[in-house]
Order: sequence, then C-alpha cells, then structure tokens
Amino acid sequence: MSGYSHFNAGFSQGGYGQSYYNNASWSNGSQPSNADLYASQGFPGGNRAAQQNYYVHSQSQSQMMPPPPPPRPLLAPTQIDSRPADYWHNNKHLLTINRGSEKEFPHSVSYRPTTGPCTAGVALLNLEYAQSHYMVAGNDILNEFMPPHTMRYAEAEFLIEWPGYRPASYTFTLVDPHTRRYITRAMLGAQATQLFKNFANTRKDAQFIEVDGSMRLGVDGVMYDQVRLVELYTKDGKTFRAQWALNAHYLSVGM
Repeated sequence: MSGYSHFNAGFSQGGYGQSYYNNASWSNGSQPSNADLYASQGFPGGNRAAQQNYYVHSQSQSQMMPPPPPPRPLLAPTQIDSRPADYWHNNKHLLTINRGSEKEFPHSVSYRPTTGPCTAGVALLNLEYAQSHYMVAGNDILNEFMPPHTMRYAEAEFLIEWPGYRPASYTFTLVDPHTRRYITRAMLGAQATQLFKNFANTRKDAQFIEVDGSMRLGVDGVMYDQVRLVELYTKDGKTFRAQWALNAHYLSVGM
C-alpha cells in the first residue's frame, strides 16, 4: 500500500540538513529483539541500570557515585522549551502515507492525539516510550476493543511500507510475556515507533528507488520527528500495516 496523498497541497519544497534519527543499539544487531523493545518501554527484564544508583568498587575502597540525572521529556530537535514535542506540526502541511482500504483491511488500532495543534495521528516522538497521556484511550487493552478473531496470536507480522523503499517485515509482540496478557494501545504504538526507527536507520542509499512520489529517509530527506502514526490496520490479526502522517513542510519528493 505504498504511495501518498495530500491532506493539503499548501507546502513548500526544498531540502533538509542534518538527519535527527535516533540511532538505537540493540542486543542482537540491526533488528531489535522483543526483549529490547520491552526494555525500551520499561517492562521487567530489561536493562534498568540507568534508572538506579550505581557503585564503583575497588580493592581499596567503595565509592558511591551520584545518581544519573532524572529523565527529561524528549523534545523536537529545534525545541528549547516545555511545549509538546510536536507543537510545530500542522494539519495544513500533512501528507498521508499508506492509507489502507477499509474493505480490504477492516480492523485497525487508531491513534488520536490529546494535544494539538495537529489532530491527525500521534507524533512518533510522543509514542516511543508508550506514554499513554499523549493519545486518546492509550491504556485500552487490545483484546478489549479489537474483534476476537484478530486477537488470537501472541505475535504478529508488522510490514513497514514507505514510498521509495521495498517493504520490510518485523514482529509485533501482542502479548506481554511476563503477564501473559495483551498489551495496550500505547505499548503497541511504542513498538511500531521503535521498529520504524530501525527501518529508517538501516535503509542505505543504494536501496532507495527513485520513482514518482518516493521520499528518501535520513540525511536530506524525511526526518524522524516529522512522522506521525495514524493507525495500524489488519485484515486478520496476523499482519499489520501502518498509515503514517508526515508533516511535509519543505519536503522534496521524487518526480
């Protein structure tokens, strides 16, 4: 379902400077494991040493080091105040990417923001840590609002499609391996965000296909902080795809 359509055609064209994708370091190489994803979302079993006091021991003495600084809210690259990370997103500049056919994919997990001014989808910057207050019904559990026949699996395929690149397949964890219960809307959005980040960070120049409507990811292309997740749609619960929204001011696309 690659390609895109305009929410509004009123945007300028030009280029970008430095890319602001966040490079993630995963335990098993380029693709994050489920343990990595759960660790990044604060689930048990992950490496939580950064959130605790730590000690340095030597043969002669034990010295307590000062605790790490408290976590700070993630801000957009150009942001210098406490406004939401997506405060500069605007409905007038949005493109929608990979809108799924409701007839072909009748079921979806939708994402609606609780902050503005943009009202289409939730910014990936606000999704990646499963912070439910940035979205409507973020704490809703998947099997409580999705049809039963779509919630029969502990895992599902997540097929990421982006104009200009071949689709890539990843794995969603739908059931928390620790509680053995289905995860929440916010947790699934965080997984989609981390996997998209991995997809974007691992695309190489040689993989880019220069066709009408293609959009390069990375340097001189689409930056991570521009992207919003609108919905994750599926036919049967085995495979999910994403509809993205892109804050496309100054965006150059392939012609």
